Amino acid sequence: MTTLSSCEKKRDLNDNPFFEEWDTPHGVPPFSKIMPEHYEKAFERAFSLYAEEINQIVSNNETPSFQNTIEAFDRAGEMFERVYNIFEYICDTASSKEIREAQKTILPKVKLFLSSIYQNEKLFDKVSRIYDRRMSLELDKTERRLVEKIYERFTDGGALLDKSQRSRLQDIETQCVEIQSAISANILAQDSTYYFEVPISKVEGLPLEIKDLAREEANRRNLEDKMVFTFRRSSIFPFLQTSNNRDLRKSFYTAYTSRCNKGEWDNTDNIHRLMELRAEKAEMLGFRSYAHYRISHQNEKNPDKIFSMVKEIFKYANLKAKEERGRLFTQFTMDNRECDSTDFKSWDWWYYAEKLRKKEYISDDQIRNFFSLDNVQLGAFNLLNRLYGITFRPIAAPTYEKNVRVYEVINDDLSSLGVLYIDPYSRNGKKQGAWCSELVPSREINGKRRAAIVAVSYNFTEPIDKNRPTLLGLKEVRTFFHEMGHAIHFLFCRTKYNLLRHPEWDVVEFPSKLMEQWAFEPSILRSYAFHYRNSEAISKSSIEKIQKVLLFNQGFDLTELSAAALLDLEIHMLKDYTDFNADSFQQEVLYKKYEMIPQIEPRYRLPYFAHILKDDYAAGYYFYLYSEVMAHDTFDAFVQTGDVTDKRMAQQLRKYLESSGDLDGESSYQAMIGHQPEIMHMLLRRGMIQKQKEEEIDKEQVEDSDE
Repeated sequence: MTTLSSCEKKRDLNDNPFFEEWDTPHGVPPFSKIMPEHYEKAFERAFSLYAEEINQIVSNNETPSFQNTIEAFDRAGEMFERVYNIFEYICDTASSKEIREAQKTILPKVKLFLSSIYQNEKLFDKVSRIYDRRMSLELDKTERRLVEKIYERFTDGGALLDKSQRSRLQDIETQCVEIQSAISANILAQDSTYYFEVPISKVEGLPLEIKDLAREEANRRNLEDKMVFTFRRSSIFPFLQTSNNRDLRKSFYTAYTSRCNKGEWDNTDNIHRLMELRAEKAEMLGFRSYAHYRISHQNEKNPDKIFSMVKEIFKYANLKAKEERGRLFTQFTMDNRECDSTDFKSWDWWYYAEKLRKKEYISDDQIRNFFSLDNVQLGAFNLLNRLYGITFRPIAAPTYEKNVRVYEVINDDLSSLGVLYIDPYSRNGKKQGAWCSELVPSREINGKRRAAIVAVSYNFTEPIDKNRPTLLGLKEVRTFFHEMGHAIHFLFCRTKYNLLRHPEWDVVEFPSKLMEQWAFEPSILRSYAFHYRNSEAISKSSIEKIQKVLLFNQGFDLTELSAAALLDLEIHMLKDYTDFNADSFQQEVLYKKYEMIPQIEPRYRLPYFAHILKDDYAAGYYFYLYSEVMAHDTFDAFVQTGDVTDKRMAQQLRKYLESSGDLDGESSYQAMIGHQPEIMHMLLRRGMIQKQKEEEIDKEQVEDSDE
């Protein structure tokens, strides 16, 4: 990447993989060569190169222009981006003591360095001069958007503040990074070290597969006659759904929802301080609250409209959940004749919902046999081929873990679209959940497109019996498709400018939420749902049951989700955090202000709400809801064609994904669909409203538009 002359520097070049060209298939990272000790020196070199590129812009004596200032700034920092992307990914997927120590050292330096760029007065002066003339310059819409986005980055970095304020803002940013690193470390430590130990004699009702996994966990800890369960979703939720022992369900669920709330990995003080710093930052930048600051950067910039949408969704969900609770009460009181409905608790919901689902529809155990991980992956690949004509070819390439799968993604004209890593299994040192990362983004270099390198990570359970593959439940199938939606968005991206690669955050979940819609469509299911033992195709009756079960317990599911979004918005709307208490705040907001039914917890309690305790989704967990509204609306457009993989619609969608950062989200969506997204399709497909309600909502929308 850089030519050096001195012997010392030549030795560094050979010793550090980041200082050399990667002689790997398709230029993928040489993971086996990258050691924890390489990152700090790689960042130092990246900072130096980035600073020199900035200096060249600042020291250019020509009149500031779009080319010599804006485009030059957009091109700067390529090595920094490469090192940071890989470091962040390894922190999430292959953390170790050495990596965590590196995080503590490196991340504050990263924040400090970036702050120094966006507080560079001479650079901002050049950017401002172009920004002020942007309407009179011969710029197209995308170029003007790039100017505005760069200017916004500088104002966010404090460029309009005086020297003392900029210094304070930099201090705030550094403190926030340190606190966020501590929060992430606490969550990872809590999730990695906790285990729920149960005598084999007390385990009743659990499926054989779950028992086998629990015995394996116990064996790893040399515990005899025990079963061990963890906070991994593939461990705790099957336990809550199937264990007959109510006391054990209560103990385990209470431990799960109390994570990082006390003891060695307590995050409560960290959250308190983080919120104070975010509020101070927002006030310095001229916003009423941190939520107002964050929302001002999104596609929909009106906080009142966002609140209105989330509250509307929550209202429908909470009402539906009350109906669902009534049905669960009946079964609960039959099983516990000494109890009445008031004794029904949150740790009971999972068990009785699964019991009712088995009785009336189909159980996860019955359906899992048709959803082996390999089949689900093949189903997603086949769907993307039907939509866009792309194929996935396995390749041999360096990885950081033995179970990682690597594919070259090929266009229908045989050109390479990029490389996809799939990291399927849970393990120590890997954070919970599922996510997609851009390791090396697509980029135009000298008029040619550099292919993207993308990775998706899951936390499925690795099979113990090699003759029995990993089998996925319906939620896990949905998760697989979800992350593939993110991956294809990264792979398709053809945006010319680096800083416009991604759309606003409130629509970034749109491609993944849309991908979910195809997962259980009958025509798609028939292409990949085969029994893992005999390859028998899933039956028509099973498909019909799946369609019904997808609407089962949706009030609970959507209440969990929208409650978490409300909690996030409410905490970031505060200006004063004096005497703030996370538990009390959650109770006051959700159960008193919004009257959420007490048997449901939000999807995440504050001490382990990792999404919002990092920057990306802070005051933005509602992004999932906003994007889902778009996804249901778009999928309805496919349905209306009579073919859910309609080629014309797919081409329009691909065009949107390729250039979604070039224009604001509203304009891009309008160009694709012809109207703004309507909430009705989400409520209908989620089962919150019935078909007859559709006409009433249409009428209300017409009346609203008349006003």
